[in-house]
Amino acid sequence: MLLRIRTKDGMERVTVTEGATVGQLKSALEAGLGVPAAQQTLSLEQKVLLEGADLSAFRDMADDRASLNSLNVRHGSVVFCAHGTERKVAATVKPNSFRKMTMDDLFAKQTRIERQEAPACATLSLDRDAANAFQSYGHQTGFNAMRMGLLYGTVDEQGNVRAEVIFEPPQDGNHVVVERAQGSEAAQEKADALASSLGMRRVGLIFSRVLHEEEAEFTVSAAEMRLMAAEAAPEGMDESFVSVAVKPELNEEGRAEVHFEAFQASKQCVDIYKKGLFANTEAYDGVEEIRKEEGEDVDLSEVLDVGSTRMTKDVVVAGRDVKDVDNDFFLVPVKILDHAGPLGASFPVENRLIPQTVNELRAHLQGGKSKGLPYVQILSDFHLLLFLAKHMDGGDIALLADAVRAGNPVAEGYQLIIEALAGLA
Repeated sequence: MLLRIRTKDGMERVTVTEGATVGQLKSALEAGLGVPAAQQTLSLEQKVLLEGADLSAFRDMADDRASLNSLNVRHGSVVFCAHGTERKVAATVKPNSFRKMTMDDLFAKQTRIERQEAPACATLSLDRDAANAFQSYGHQTGFNAMRMGLLYGTVDEQGNVRAEVIFEPPQDGNHVVVERAQGSEAAQEKADALASSLGMRRVGLIFSRVLHEEEAEFTVSAAEMRLMAAEAAPEGMDESFVSVAVKPELNEEGRAEVHFEAFQASKQCVDIYKKGLFANTEAYDGVEEIRKEEGEDVDLSEVLDVGSTRMTKDVVVAGRDVKDVDNDFFLVPVKILDHAGPLGASFPVENRLIPQTVNELRAHLQGGKSKGLPYVQILSDFHLLLFLAKHMDGGDIALLADAVRAGNPVAEGYQLIIEALAGLA
């Protein structure tokens, strides 16, 4: 039977007999790929190929005596093989390989995709309440569409990123892509200003996937890779910018369990995105077929649900000229932690299906008072302050944020304004 073998060098193929064992597959790979069996770590999990992965943790194909059939490996299955062998992979010979070299050819030769050995940030710590508020919306909607949010927080001198809040901008999403809605700039500016007044800045991105019955064969899709690069690219974003993927998976009881994974888009990935080397959607395979079946004015995002990113020009990966770069080359895993931050996350989040109203403000204030909380603690919620920013002057919001940041009492005049807005005056 024919198996597809994904290594750090790309996708290759090997043939083994029906009923072959893991050990026999390793022998076939040693003969066909030149990788010693003792250096192979085989797995059905693509994460085994990530730079810095703990290979000892991948035990699903560790028993050389196990038959491939018992592991549900069938004709056409993808098996991932991590190894440390330096191989010379033959470049693809093109019919016009002897034509005169152009400047585009020279540029392609100079663009060599390399894995980034270590992240530019040491760790990412997510506020537990903020993370729970983000993923809980996925549970409420059945994870039926992608969702994104922006992380605000701080970065210390050691490169540890501490994300305290998640702002969810106006957005449009489906099962493959999510993007900011048109006209969302004003909302973004208010979120940036509020975060700055609270002593924070934009430090990362978070996005949730849709729920699938079967796990994807890739770590992130082309659409997700583009999103990660695009959010890290604007001027003012430094190299510590980190992205979090929220992945729902069905457990044995058929319920959705959520996993958080943190990555950085490599510096090279962000650089080539800025240079315009990421091809647009129309350049991907499958576009013509979709248009033939559904017409010209149709959503094409389905073609981005693949594990590689297409370039506008050939680039060099593992000695080969290619246009499709496996996204694992662009990903740098980041250690993820959690913490209890200074801000709450109980006020309804902005830009969701159910809009925020003064009724939620009134309920929030009454709930805090019933617990005997100081007024400044009642206001210590990013989403609440952002709601107030829609109804109060920016200077007043900055003063409220200063009080929240320092834990100082809220001026009585501001309390009266907020109470009146909530209908409690």
